[in-house]
Amino acid sequence: MVPRNGAYHLIGEADSGEECAEIVARELPELVICDSLSAPPILDVQQPFPLLISIASGVSVLSGRVVCELAVPLRESHMAEALALAASRILQLKLNSLSDLIDAYLIHDREMCAPLERIEVEDGAGRQRVLSTDEILWIKAAGNYVQIYASGGMFELRETISNMATKLQGSGFIRIHRSMVVNDRAVKHRIINEGRVASVVLWDGTELFVGPNFRDHIPPGPGQFSPLPV
Repeated sequence: MVPRNGAYHLIGEADSGEECAEIVARELPELVICDSLSAPPILDVQQPFPLLISIASGVSVLSGRVVCELAVPLRESHMAEALALAASRILQLKLNSLSDLIDAYLIHDREMCAPLERIEVEDGAGRQRVLSTDEILWIKAAGNYVQIYASGGMFELRETISNMATKLQGSGFIRIHRSMVVNDRAVKHRIINEGRVASVVLWDGTELFVGPNFRDHIPPGPGQFSPLPV
């Protein structure tokens, strides 16, 4: 049975435990009403559903799922109470599951935004090297790779520029072009054209063009502006 709009929708009936198990595996119901003949012999312990309403079945091995046990002769009022209790339990389980998903998302989000301090890169000879993000000046897209320009030379990494921008956003890096990311600490000054940043000049003299769609995203930084050469 599956709750829908405050009621339950019947999705199947079984005459034996084996048949009940087949329906449970196929339909994934949230609630099963069973007696000693229809109690499913095996349930996936990794899944919270289905819950069970037991009618004089003595399904002790499934006690963790049993909402309540009803005696015979069965009264309509008792079944109504059992269904209401089951609906409450189902809602609570779903809320707990949602809470777990939110917690997992927040942890993932914090990890994505946490400052990245080191990156494993590859030098020109194909050797692996761990590079501090403080050494990186700027990064450029190059097909399926990115080229990382650092104080110690140029290195490559199999990664997209978008992923690099996301990973480095908490480390002081700025996306200045659809194919470039720059370390804001490596910027000596900005070149201004009509009140907007047209390019940035790094401390090593490298000048990088800023894409039109990214000019409004670059923080000005007091004292870092320079007039456009005439």
